[in-house]
Amino acid sequence: MSRASDVLGLSAPVWLSGKTYYPGEVVKSPADRYQTYVRTSVAGAGAIDPSADTSNYVPFGARAIKSIQRGVMAGNATATITAVAPSKTELRCLGSIGQWASVDGANRGAIAARIALTNATTITSTMQGLESSNGTVSWELTEYF
Repeated sequence: MSRASDVLGLSAPVWLSGKTYYPGEVVKSPADRYQTYVRTSVAGAGAIDPSADTSNYVPFGARAIKSIQRGVMAGNATATITAVAPSKTELRCLGSIGQWASVDGANRGAIAARIALTNATTITSTMQGLESSNGTVSWELTEYF
């Protein structure tokens, strides 16, 4: 690789079934909107598109964004989202707020919030603290092609 386009995978050939590819070789997947993949295993040929052949290929370079979803959840809860491909998705906590209530009624401490993509259509929030129902968490979900 001597040109910037080679490093970025822009000049990668379209993957062809039955053609031999070598470790480190970058190809474009016709089944995955011509996203780039790099061969990670020994040289070989196959009939499985790189986007589905996780034993021999991994995604290469940045991915185009397919969708972004955002929301706020209160307490221990679940949120239903538009279906995503979990393996192509990142879930981020944008922040949380809440307070513990002490025995004497004074607010002390903070709520610890955790969020998880439970499945393709559900995000779950878990609040930890004495009065966890007083907490909220803000999240952002990015799905890539």
